Amino acid sequence: ITLRAQADEKYAGDIREQDLRVSEILNGLRDGQAAPTTIRLRYSGTRGDYLAFYDYVGREIYYRYRRNRFDDRAERKIQWLIAGQAYAVQGDFTGIMSVGVFYSRNDDRYREILGEPDIMPVYNYQGAQPLRLEQIIIR
Repeated sequence: ITLRAQADEKYAGDIREQDLRVSEILNGLRDGQAAPTTIRLRYSGTRGDYLAFYDYVGREIYYRYRRNRFDDRAERKIQWLIAGQAYAVQGDFTGIMSVGVFYSRNDDRYREILGEPDIMPVYNYQGAQPLRLEQIIIR
């Protein structure tokens, strides 16, 4: 096993510039495309019943991880998440949030709200895999 990297291979970080961004997800939704189920993001923290993750440029995505504040089992699923750590986050797209109000993709106003500039995608949280260093460079 060789641990020496090729000269043209450089470590780009856990979240790379070419990874999918929130703005690209929203543009895809506006064009009628299906939302991705796995996205490379950094963990920010909890916001009520949601987990906040952010992309390469700092835009947030919310993942609903519990049904209500009394859902103790959900807390155990996320206790290992570390703020600032990069993860491949899995979830099902459920709708968008605008000014703190959630709109399901089945809501009558969904298409109208989707055109607003400051909206956030919302997913149901299924899990997250930590992203580790992709290579070890020995000099």
